[in-house]
Amino acid sequence: MIGSGWLFSPYISAQMAGSNALISWIIAALFMLFIALPLCELGTMFPVSGGMSNYPTYTHGQEVGFLFAWTSWLSYVVMTPIEIQAILQYSSHFFPTLIVDDPATLKLSGQAIL
Repeated sequence: MIGSGWLFSPYISAQMAGSNALISWIIAALFMLFIALPLCELGTMFPVSGGMSNYPTYTHGQEVGFLFAWTSWLSYVVMTPIEIQAILQYSSHFFPTLIVDDPATLKLSGQAIL
């Protein structure tokens, strides 16, 4: 799994929970195990490519599979710029020129999108 949560989560959880943050990470790992094991089971039951978009179709029908596939696609489209922004924000601590607080930068970004 690729994401920026591992960059920011330890800092935020240490601020909120202090030394108990380690316990919360262990509890979260146990909860993730309850998600990972059924996905492993589905992967062995249905050995097809595109598993995560096919599982809802197999279990809940064509309509749910269609909706899940489209929402997954939309989340991937939105996730990329968010992850880039998170990486830039994290890296700006080491390279301050990566993020410039200038209105012209926002204007150029908006023009690039158009």
